Amino acid sequence: PEPYRRVMRHFPGRASGYVYVADNPRKDFLAPRALGWRTVRVRRAGGEHSGHIASTAEDAEREIASLGELETLLSPEAERE
Repeated sequence: PEPYRRVMRHFPGRASGYVYVADNPRKDFLAPRALGWRTVRVRRAGGEHSGHIASTAEDAEREIASLGELETLLSPEAERE
């Protein structure tokens, strides 16, 4: 979690204001979730980690199929859903 804490010290703000985007639920989301960050899994068809079914503890809050979906997902309107 230390790299994430460094980001938070360098760019102060609410933990829920940070978003971590990655593709490997085996390792990517545990630390940022523990710190209160929002998490997004990119699960591309045929991607290296696309077949992994994540446990509730290791998975991201949201999932997208491509980075092209990220802007819509993070829009102020999407946050109200």
